[in-house]
Amino acid sequence: MSYVNLIKRFMIVIFALTFFNLYGCKRWMVENINKDVVDSTTVITEVNVLDFEATASSDHEMIQLAIDYAFDNEINTVFVPAGIYQIDAAGVNGSKGILLKDRITLKLHDDAVLKAIPNNAGSYSIIRGLGLVDAKIIGGTILGERNEHIGTTGEWGMGIDIRDAQNIEIKNVLIKNCWGDGIYIGGTVPSQNILFENVTCDSNRRQGISVVHADGVVLKNSLMSNTSGVAPQSGVDLEPNSGQTVRNVKIIGSSFNKNSGKGIMLFAGRGEVADIRIENCSADGNYQVGVQMSGGVDTLTGRKVRRVSMSNVTISNTVRDAIYILTAENIDIDSTRVINSGRRAAWIVSSREIAIDSIGISNVFNAGFWVTDSYNIAVNKGYIHVGQTNVAAAGIVLEKSRDLVFSELFIKDGARAVVSTDINRINLNNNRFERQINTGVRFDRTTNGVVSNCHFQDISQTPFFIHASTDSQFTNNVLIGNCFGTDDTYPVFRLSGTSSANTISGNTISLGSYTNRAKYGIWLMNTSFSNTISSTNVIASDSYVVSAIFDEGLNNSVNSLLLK
Repeated sequence: MSYVNLIKRFMIVIFALTFFNLYGCKRWMVENINKDVVDSTTVITEVNVLDFEATASSDHEMIQLAIDYAFDNEINTVFVPAGIYQIDAAGVNGSKGILLKDRITLKLHDDAVLKAIPNNAGSYSIIRGLGLVDAKIIGGTILGERNEHIGTTGEWGMGIDIRDAQNIEIKNVLIKNCWGDGIYIGGTVPSQNILFENVTCDSNRRQGISVVHADGVVLKNSLMSNTSGVAPQSGVDLEPNSGQTVRNVKIIGSSFNKNSGKGIMLFAGRGEVADIRIENCSADGNYQVGVQMSGGVDTLTGRKVRRVSMSNVTISNTVRDAIYILTAENIDIDSTRVINSGRRAAWIVSSREIAIDSIGISNVFNAGFWVTDSYNIAVNKGYIHVGQTNVAAAGIVLEKSRDLVFSELFIKDGARAVVSTDINRINLNNNRFERQINTGVRFDRTTNGVVSNCHFQDISQTPFFIHASTDSQFTNNVLIGNCFGTDDTYPVFRLSGTSSANTISGNTISLGSYTNRAKYGIWLMNTSFSNTISSTNVIASDSYVVSAIFDEGLNNSVNSLLLK
């Protein structure tokens, strides 16, 4: 190879190396310039409150600065790390509480605590939202100062105070020891689309949660407990102010325990509460009532608690009443259980259109059901086990009401199974009454009653006690082993007072396993008249001592019996 060609090849190699070095450098420069451009345009989605610590004079101001900065710069989340943060809830040094703003998620570490500074204010809020839209509070603890409170008046110290709001979520939060409510939802217009999930309100003074003016609230998988200090002292209270309403509320999978008032309270004394759904919940150890639905005074436009459904709810260890329904209408209850009620399992007063299905009641002190001044009440399927120690209690007590149906119930123990006084149109069908120490069914001043296809067994005294009652039918009932309390003393059927126009037909009376027997199968006392005893009744000859029928009354129609 010539010297000239060697020089040419060398120059080509030098050129190639230079080209590739320059191209690689250019590419490195472009990539890094682009990287710098990307980094400079990255969207910030979260700020930490500690980033504002140097410019703030207090924990309260630090958190508020972070929220304000996030709002002004369209940042979605404000994060509060673990620690205890002192909050001027009473507004001594400016605005009352932390003001949450639109489209902000206030996210607290699990070990973060927003603690109210002790004060003497009757009203305060640790976190507040006024006209708030699309905001969230997630995690941590909101801690009131009820145990350190300086004053003695007022009841409105709130953990979270939300008014005139839309699209709010509160999740995974513990709120406790507030001077008033754990959470308050209200305002001048209904707050809408409010979600509470996995929220615990514990040991607050007035309420766990108050919902005062709202349309669309969901409370799920939450716990309201130990509310005590100033009335109403309930776990959750749906209670409008004058002219306001609470509508479309769902309470799901939540527990309400050891509140000094009610576990769940629906109170419409000043405004309507309607379209409420309660499901898969429990209420244990509440002092006054497990679940209360109260419409206040009745009005010409109807009751103000309306359209409430409750299913798969367990109410236990209530000191007073488990369920209280007052001046309400269109209430549906199903698959509900009551255990250990200090007074009544269900107390229904001045209400209408109540349907209860598949209920279980165990151990009540006064009565399973107590119904007064109500109509269109239907209870279908279930049991009422009064409890052997509650010897004065009744399964069902009915007063001054009409259009009542009780079917497919098993009522056991207590003094009486059913007591009906001043009732018009009652139907008892396909029930079982067992082990009452006094009476199975007692009618006083009851008209147009039907007792059919029921089973009476082991009732110590009188299975049927009919007093001053008229136009009723007692048909196709089976009575076994009753009237055994004292031999030769009680009748199986007793018609007394001015009982008239009643028909007893198709019933079967037999002795059972007891030695003691009834005195009479049917006793028509001297003030009864114009009753009909059908020949279709079957009274076993060994079930009575004196006679199958003893008629002392006037113009009663007594037909021959089928004796066996």
